[in-house]
Amino acid sequence: LVLAGVRSGLWFLAIALVINSVISLYYYLRVVRSMFAISDMNDRIRLNVSSALVMLITAAGIIFLGTMPSFIARLILAYSSLN
Repeated sequence: LVLAGVRSGLWFLAIALVINSVISLYYYLRVVRSMFAISDMNDRIRLNVSSALVMLITAAGIIFLGTMPSFIARLILAYSSLN
């Protein structure tokens, strides 16, 4: 994107893109650092049955739709052509 902006003569937008990218890297790298930082908390998260069931159904849906996206595409196509 930067190269396309420079080639088009849009220097201001290219510089703004680079500056905003550096600023966003600062925030994103803070999140990554906190994810991989060693924590003193070794407590396990305890879920009640309903929360565990919701998480299981959500995970199954994500895996199913991620591995078989054609299923949902055919379903949308079938219902959108019912005018």
